[in-house]
Amino acid sequence: MDTPLELVLLLHLELPPGSDREACERAWELCFGPLLSALHQTPEATCGLVLAGELVQELEQHHPEAIGWIRGLVERGQVELIGTALYEPVLPAIPERDAIGQFGIHAAAIRRVFGVRPTGCWVPHGVWEPTLPRVLCAAGMRWAVVPDHVFEAAGVPAGTASGVYRTEREGHPIALLPQDTAVAAVAAEIPVREVIAHLEARAERGDPLVTIGLHGARFGLHPGSSPRRDRGWLKMLLCTVARSRGRLEPRLPSQAVALGVDMGRIYLPAAAPEGSPVPWEQVFIKYEAGDRLHKKMLRVSRLVEKLDRYAEEDGDRPRPDPGDVEQARRYLYRSQTSAAYWHDPHAGLYDPRVRERAGGTCFAPRAPPWPPWARGIG
Repeated sequence: MDTPLELVLLLHLELPPGSDREACERAWELCFGPLLSALHQTPEATCGLVLAGELVQELEQHHPEAIGWIRGLVERGQVELIGTALYEPVLPAIPERDAIGQFGIHAAAIRRVFGVRPTGCWVPHGVWEPTLPRVLCAAGMRWAVVPDHVFEAAGVPAGTASGVYRTEREGHPIALLPQDTAVAAVAAEIPVREVIAHLEARAERGDPLVTIGLHGARFGLHPGSSPRRDRGWLKMLLCTVARSRGRLEPRLPSQAVALGVDMGRIYLPAAAPEGSPVPWEQVFIKYEAGDRLHKKMLRVSRLVEKLDRYAEEDGDRPRPDPGDVEQARRYLYRSQTSAAYWHDPHAGLYDPRVRERAGGTCFAPRAPPWPPWARGIG
């Protein structure tokens, strides 16, 4: 292998929707704390880090030591923080205005707490639609991580998507990093040497750059997992990649986008998560309760948009308090988490805590009354 393979390693950390205080502490003790500690103790390793959902707020309030760790990792150039839609929705399932807002709130939280603003993003659940470049550009994102099976739907042979692709929508350009899903699917289940052999085989084949995205929940939170063994696997992977310089060249995502081999332009079709129905809307046919909850969310989104306009306009109409509108918007965004609309390994739609957070009053015969300033706007 004459030319080293450039490798982008990503770690996605997310609190399960509806987690109570006990669940948050369990996630910290079994997964997030040890993973961040492993990064902190392996200074030669580099990776992109996604802090999704309410994790930033959770760390800020209950684990300030983690904030210091992450700041240090960012300052020494070991970690790059990556953006996402705050509550990990399926982006095509929510209005574009809300998708842009969720990216904006997450990016603002990252900048406030860590002093940097993400320039690229993780596409939640790998659900892609051709309109997304316009949405991502409007949210200030310059690149995105997309699963490689989406590239297969565009004609790229299976297992060969690598390097950096470019796409656009209506003149809004964005770079794409194809994520090698083969490794993510077996993370912590096969020896690290097999992962390295897989990467070296890709290098021998001529692939210039490979992106691997790992879900933190695999390392201690999945049913039947062994937290100590799985965390040890990740730490060994980090150390092995760091020791393999000359054969593997770790890159931060933004470095890869700037310096990686440009594979040219591509237009990706609509694609759902691997193994899920295509189109993704089929889930609303399968889960009637989820469909009703989703349509209620869309109605509330339109109401919040109207409240935004009423809060800004002049006239005789009573104006809503901007703070109330902002709170309504945050509740709306929280209701857009994908787990609320279908069944998943963590119960999803059938978890009453998730359903309640998503505005489960659509199952009740009557909803609570609107305040006086909101009456008549529907």
